[in-house]
Amino acid sequence: MTQLSADNLSLNAGQTELFAKVNLSLAPGKLTCLIGPNGAGKSSLLTCLAGLKKPATGTVLLNGQDLTGMSSTERAKQLSYLPQNRQLSWPISVEDAVALGRFAYGGTPARLSEADRTAVDEALDICELNGLRKRATDTLSGGELSRVHFARAFAGKAPLLIADEPLTALDPKHQLRVMRLIQRFTENGGTALVVLHDIALAAQFADVLLWMRFGRLVDEGSPAKTLTEQNMSRVFDVSARIEDGRLISIADA
Repeated sequence: MTQLSADNLSLNAGQTELFAKVNLSLAPGKLTCLIGPNGAGKSSLLTCLAGLKKPATGTVLLNGQDLTGMSSTERAKQLSYLPQNRQLSWPISVEDAVALGRFAYGGTPARLSEADRTAVDEALDICELNGLRKRATDTLSGGELSRVHFARAFAGKAPLLIADEPLTALDPKHQLRVMRLIQRFTENGGTALVVLHDIALAAQFADVLLWMRFGRLVDEGSPAKTLTEQNMSRVFDVSARIEDGRLISIADA
């Protein structure tokens, strides 16, 4: 089971502190949602947790190994990272786009082993893309393309998924569809960390909520424990009404 933890993590951009003093542990089989206002440091934190940026202080351990000491291929076999900008550089078929997830194993769209082919077929099936496998990616809707990116991640068979705002520009139906894909991934033993701006959806699907403001984690725990009017006020500067663990309404504080 994959375990990722961060200890006293911080990151700077020149003289600007992006986040600091972050301590967290992602539990296998759990969906963790990172929430907070724009500029809180969420995306910057994800790049460090994915091993794409070296922190100014602290360490990130993946199964007890320092992430900065791992090669990109080793990391790719252990974690999949979906950034905010997930545009493909050129139009290719859905099937070939998903096959890019096998790169860490030496697979390419033009050269897939039997194991690669099986992984691609399984990912297409999980994300309900079999009927679109020969379609060009530049002909897809936003919701369809989002599922392609998740299928590419799942094809890599990495047990840890990190996704930055995967619901951006999706309608409610496709938002639910994507969240159910992530939920199914964790129900099958995977570990997921997802940045969301939709608090109601985060509370509906997350096992754990991480609340972030001004580059600090200010609370963490289950939605039932941490989705409070007090946290909505101090993190988002809004007045919220919470009933039975559900966000009913928000207004300017």
